[in-house]
Amino acid sequence: MTKFYYVHGFNSFKGGSTGKGLSALLPLVELHYDCSKPCKENMAFLRGQVDSSCDAVFIGSSLGGFYASQLSCSDIVTRAKALLINPAVYPEKTISKYIGKNTNFVTGAMYELTRETVDSYKERIDIAKEKSREIPRIILLSDKDEVLDANEAREFWSGFGEIRNVSGTHRYHDFDNIARTAMELGGVKK
Repeated sequence: MTKFYYVHGFNSFKGGSTGKGLSALLPLVELHYDCSKPCKENMAFLRGQVDSSCDAVFIGSSLGGFYASQLSCSDIVTRAKALLINPAVYPEKTISKYIGKNTNFVTGAMYELTRETVDSYKERIDIAKEKSREIPRIILLSDKDEVLDANEAREFWSGFGEIRNVSGTHRYHDFDNIARTAMELGGVKK
């Protein structure tokens, strides 16, 4: 059996617009993490939410794409696949502009992002060393992403999965396409 997991982006939470949109089309388990916590702590928390007895398709957008890529490289499940939507490549660069007080878009909770937390993203699984595992990955990159550098992402992911260019902005919301792609990746017929 294959389970589909979705990891939300930065400053979001489960129950956000992408999770809701995908849940209407897929048997989806929404994972969540705390943006104020260090990367390693969030990874441990995310791993604890995954059913290790099933194959998994990890879906993530933006910072959630970073976490989905990390989960797919971990030993949490026997067979992992990843669908990354405008994934953050170097989160320590991307989220550094948010150091200080922030408000979560979904929950409204206030939290503080520290330099220490941002720097914790430098300690991660080295995707290049994991290339030999040949984890099936599809990376969706929006042509009008105003948050992340699509060229940087394209260069980073080249050789690590199938890159598909899609029309849209950073908040890519073509849920039908995402769900179809996830099912394709998971080998599930609609």
